[in-house]
Amino acid sequence: MESEWFGSGRPCDLTRYARLNNDVIADEMEELRKQNRRAAGVYRRLYEEKVPGVLLADEVGKGKTYVALGVAFALLAKKQDARVVILTHSRHMAKEWASRWSEQMKANCRPRYHQKFEVSGEWKPLSFTSFEALRVAYEEDVPPQLAIGSYETLKKYSDKLEEASFLKSLLQWTNDCYGVYLSTDQRRLLTQKIIGPFDFRRTLSPFRISASEAHRFLRECFDPFEKEWKVRPRRVRDLIDVFVADSHRQTLAHQIDLLIVDEAHKLEGTARQRVVTRLLHKRFRKCLFVTATPFALSVEQFRRRLLEFRHASTSSRSFVEEIERLPLADFARAVEAGEHFAGQTSLELTLRKFIVRDTWDHTNERHSKIWKAIAKDNAIVPTLLLERIIDGVLSEKEHTHIASRRESLCSSWAAAVQSFERSPLVSVEGWSELFSRVVSDANGGAHPDPKMITAVIELTKLALNGRKVVLFTQRNATAMLLHKLLRASLGTRTSELSRRSNYWRRQVDRLETLLGFSSRATRVLGKILAHSPDAPERWNPLAVRRWWAKHSRRAFAQGEQSLLALENVLGRGRRLPLVIRFDSDGESSDSHAIEKFNLPSAPVLLIATPRGQEGIDLHRYCRRVVLYDLTWNPAHMEQRIGRVHRLGGNHSAARKVEVVYCYQEGTYEAHMVKRVQERCKMLRVLLGAGQWLDEDQEIEDVDRYRMSFPP
Repeated sequence: MESEWFGSGRPCDLTRYARLNNDVIADEMEELRKQNRRAAGVYRRLYEEKVPGVLLADEVGKGKTYVALGVAFALLAKKQDARVVILTHSRHMAKEWASRWSEQMKANCRPRYHQKFEVSGEWKPLSFTSFEALRVAYEEDVPPQLAIGSYETLKKYSDKLEEASFLKSLLQWTNDCYGVYLSTDQRRLLTQKIIGPFDFRRTLSPFRISASEAHRFLRECFDPFEKEWKVRPRRVRDLIDVFVADSHRQTLAHQIDLLIVDEAHKLEGTARQRVVTRLLHKRFRKCLFVTATPFALSVEQFRRRLLEFRHASTSSRSFVEEIERLPLADFARAVEAGEHFAGQTSLELTLRKFIVRDTWDHTNERHSKIWKAIAKDNAIVPTLLLERIIDGVLSEKEHTHIASRRESLCSSWAAAVQSFERSPLVSVEGWSELFSRVVSDANGGAHPDPKMITAVIELTKLALNGRKVVLFTQRNATAMLLHKLLRASLGTRTSELSRRSNYWRRQVDRLETLLGFSSRATRVLGKILAHSPDAPERWNPLAVRRWWAKHSRRAFAQGEQSLLALENVLGRGRRLPLVIRFDSDGESSDSHAIEKFNLPSAPVLLIATPRGQEGIDLHRYCRRVVLYDLTWNPAHMEQRIGRVHRLGGNHSAARKVEVVYCYQEGTYEAHMVKRVQERCKMLRVLLGAGQWLDEDQEIEDVDRYRMSFPP
């Protein structure tokens, strides 16, 4: 109950950490109080209303991680031997969850619980990178109460050797079950069909399979007369995987009391999904799915997320029947047709048992801008050419999955070339010659289009004024060209930054005396001061102390230790770059881009590809995001905006989050911008922005279908 666990004066108060740091404004404090209420709502549903699972679906940046950790705390505090397992989508995020538990959540709890968070305490999180590590930990008489890992690593719980061994055991039953003898070549051929290439020289240790299991499997899959599989090899492999998962699952000695799954919408992938549906089936009592984008799923994908709660051991047949009866498809059809849906109130009330959701007040929190360019001469040709390619693909009814991704239209000459080279029509007679001639005629294909020129001009203005901006592109090629042009455009600042760097290097002794830090730490601080827009121009002890007081809690929470940790991040050079990249090209992107960008200094521009739209925080000193390329999926757009629109960020009622849309007149993007903006608004409507709405359909009356899921 809320009165028992969450809120002011309670064992867990999600506002306490912010109050201790004295760096939160009144509006943010109210948001933190709402987190307390949502944590209480989730806990009440799980342990008082006794539902098997809850979907925590707060919008991006609303603090879902802390709400989920608050629920974990309440369970651990109430039940002495409770066990909580948290699954994230990557090892990086597993470390983030562990860090937030050990630092912020410790501070959010009453002092009498602090010792439990210590290194020797019961609540010190176990980090695991494989199911074997989790299994070994759970074999102990007193298993860890909190374990954090990634379902990306757990999904690899079996390999070909294991599958081949299991198949060998099943094939040995063919003779006993049917009196069918398979030769070595026949066994090898069947195995290759099912699991693919395999080195048969390896020794296979057969699994123990009961007669009933073997009979059931072979009756379903094997034709003893033709000595062939009656179903597709992939289906046979799936059935073998069920046996393999069961053999692993049985080794998990203790039941998991609460399973928390972050980014649960990503479980739609078969390999990830089987972690919950097979490996951990009935090995957990309750589950909490955390996702900011549940309503960007199709209605059936959404239903599957809810149905996965049936794998909890506390699930009942009545729960499954209730979810299966939900008229989600009827609701989707009504929204699509713009018709009244009579069962909306009943649907909302039923879903409230399984969903808790809060959204931003977008009207008061965000401000949108447009950077528009007008095409001249041949600048529009790459976009138009690619549109023709897509039209050709659609007319040929081939590779429609490529054609439907209209957001892949070029955003620069470099991206245009890359798009064409990857096009399914690249080999069609005449297309290649036409493209080469057009690119050659348009100034050798080396110059960007007007949209890119406009973006570079506007970004340069912001950078010269010390305004931090994160810019998202769809392609590495676009990111690389923008990076190159912006570096050239900002090259005039080189001499000024060099002068400031040299000046602050000479102030190291003064900084050391003033702040009491080591010379190593003050050298790092001097470099940051040299590149900080609000740092004093000249040595002024009072101004330096004022600057340090302003930024220390936000950027250097551990004081000197934080500065020493930044020594390797900032490198040995005297100057920091003004613009950096964070993308999927590991060799050319900055490996410490996020750490650098989150400082009160240069770099001021961060160029990111879709790799950066999830799992990173960029809100510490940035409230501007430029959407250079658009995508039809509003969940992706909200994820990108959510990197800066987060609780405790650099925005306020007077300084809203600024979202910039870029497009070029005369292209498909001009049509797309308006549609995408409307789709982002619809993300707050249940399934209103789902995949069942194609790019040419919208909802005219959004509020008519809005549903509310308060705690």
